[in-house]
Amino acid sequence: SSSSAQISHENDIVINEIMADPNPSIALPEWEFIELFNTTDSDIYINRWKLIIGKKEFTFNEDIVIQADNYLILCHEDAFEELSSYGNCQGFSSFQITNSGTTISLIDVNDNLISTVEFDISWHSSTYKEDGGWSLEQIDPYNPCAGKANWKSSDDRNGGSPGKINSVFNDNVIFPKLDHINPISNNEIEVHFNQN
Repeated sequence: SSSSAQISHENDIVINEIMADPNPSIALPEWEFIELFNTTDSDIYINRWKLIIGKKEFTFNEDIVIQADNYLILCHEDAFEELSSYGNCQGFSSFQITNSGTTISLIDVNDNLISTVEFDISWHSSTYKEDGGWSLEQIDPYNPCAGKANWKSSDDRNGGSPGKINSVFNDNVIFPKLDHINPISNNEIEVHFNQN
């Protein structure tokens, strides 16, 4: 089918919001979720793509499409009904996110890495938001390589913004800084920067 032949590039879809610790809830259902965002102006079919949370792997089986400039909420299958009221939703059995932080990756059908986030609880903007009920939101989904500097606690009065534009959304142009340089040979150097 045409959908499986579709070519996607890194960060066409980004991991855009992470609710790792929904308890105590501010105003959202008490469920963990991950929000994906399609940064392109085309619909993207993600059937047979993989979501990896820590060491656990989940596969998108049905014909799932994330429409252009739109969102998909990923959660436990038991949370599907409640979180569906916030937007398009996909439930998995045994879906779980470590509160303290872990690596989350999205891999396409050809085993290409599309998006990855190695988040940590310290990314929260304030210690009281670390205690639960607040999601981590990406500031600028069009600049996902900036890592920690591109994430902060949700400012939404509900504690998060699943299925809609992030409450912290802003242009966040972070210029790469030089980290270090390794001389490799007399005509070759290796340059390391502070972002991908």
